[in-house]
Amino acid sequence: MSIGWDSSDSRLAAGIGAKVYVWNFPSQQQAFVLDGHSTGILALAWPPDNSNELVTYSYEGEDQNLIFWNLNTGQARSEVSLIQCNDILWTTNPNYLIAAIGLEVRRFNVQTQQIERFPAQSQHSLPNLATAISLSKDGSKIAVANLSGYIGVYEVSDGDLVNSFQLSSYHYLRDIEWNFNGTRLATVDDSGSVRVWDMINNRELQVIPSSPSTLYALAWSPTENRLVYGGANGSLEYVTPPLLSNITVANGKAYERDTVAASETMFIDRTYTFTTVPAAFIGQEFIRTANDDKQLNTVDFLSFDLAQSAAVYVAYDTRYTRPRWLASWTDTGQDVVGTDQIGSLARRLYRRDFPAGRVVLGGNATANAGTMYTVIAVPQTETVAYRIDSGGSGYTSAAGVVWAADNYFTGGRNSAFSGAIAYTADDALYNNGRSTDSDTAGFSYAFPVTNGTYSVRLHFAEVYFTGATGRGPAGNNRRVFDVQIEGTTVLDNYDINAAIGPMAAEVRTFNVNVTDGTLNINFPPASVNRPLVAGIEVVQP
Repeated sequence: MSIGWDSSDSRLAAGIGAKVYVWNFPSQQQAFVLDGHSTGILALAWPPDNSNELVTYSYEGEDQNLIFWNLNTGQARSEVSLIQCNDILWTTNPNYLIAAIGLEVRRFNVQTQQIERFPAQSQHSLPNLATAISLSKDGSKIAVANLSGYIGVYEVSDGDLVNSFQLSSYHYLRDIEWNFNGTRLATVDDSGSVRVWDMINNRELQVIPSSPSTLYALAWSPTENRLVYGGANGSLEYVTPPLLSNITVANGKAYERDTVAASETMFIDRTYTFTTVPAAFIGQEFIRTANDDKQLNTVDFLSFDLAQSAAVYVAYDTRYTRPRWLASWTDTGQDVVGTDQIGSLARRLYRRDFPAGRVVLGGNATANAGTMYTVIAVPQTETVAYRIDSGGSGYTSAAGVVWAADNYFTGGRNSAFSGAIAYTADDALYNNGRSTDSDTAGFSYAFPVTNGTYSVRLHFAEVYFTGATGRGPAGNNRRVFDVQIEGTTVLDNYDINAAIGPMAAEVRTFNVNVTDGTLNINFPPASVNRPLVAGIEVVQP
């Protein structure tokens, strides 16, 4: 059996027995039944350009063939003999397939129909038979699984082995798949388990029990965090791996991940429970914190990984002033209500959107606080029009989120410093910025866009007026400036130090409507010193 999504996440193919079934999504309407093999389908692959083709492979007895299918007609376009292959996939170049053959990975030239040496295996051979392979979405890494539960991850460009895993007990790995942004690997083995591997922290993240007694294949959708796997009886099941993982607390406590529900315990050290929760949050993942941490003021206090882009909500007790790191988050106007020592307590939900990757939050930060905050995460799909490393040459986060080199600006100059930045895992992004050469100059950005509504996220960090040796004095009123979006002042006399403090990340989000095909962001001459921005995101919700 073999299953796979096309690159647009709109079609799913499954080889069940000797036939291939193709469904359209999200309608789940069956589009084709491809009938051309005489024995069971072992592997299939979609082309990277999302053309109406599909290649399938069957390996048993005399039927050891690749069949290239035309999905406009549902008919075989061509057939090629390929001996003793265990898995196939299409590279980012539609002229090449990759095949797992014996102890190696080989490349198959679609044009010449010849087997060639593949760079990712030029230096290494697997310790056992290669059973499954998967290529990361950006085409830079290939993961190879073998007969004895070994997983090797190789750089495609030079064949370097960059990572490896070994199942703790002997199991035959049947399939392996990258997720959409390269932060996770999923495997299926002969124990009937789906395992999810954390590629950021290099560890096994989760074992997903499944109902099919024998699992053969799995596929991770290319644009969403959705996993489908299939059993020997031809059944397909869906599972969503955890959104939250690798929860780390500065004081070493073991905060827990769970799902929101009425009567669910909110803290690891209290019996207080949720009583009233807005419907949209029921069933979403949350972090069960410790109420005894309510008065801690640690800067980088709580960190966790997001498997995909998400809206992160902090439920905070409004009897107390929000800490500075939370002050710029959006007040949703919604509350969650839970039990408390006083009986019942409403906590306001504040929101900020994050891409996949590491999230860093501060402490509760109120000396006389009576309750600790709670974190809820809701996955979301958004279209990124621009993600710019202002003043920088580009940046890629550990989770694979790409910030393009600074562009679309007029005026200003690059400003670069170094040092640890609070409330973020992306220090390099905030150490670069776009500023100006003088106190009387400004700069601007003009992003070509399709008319419509956008969220603009402006990233800031004060890296000069910090009091450090060789830099300017710390304190408020050292840098004060305005920001205008589409002709409207969205930040008036903004002072980064006053808002968040030096060497700390802050994000301000603004919703705008564009009607002229260009999204304009203007940083006019500052009232004190010079304007500064570290990064800009333009997204469509």
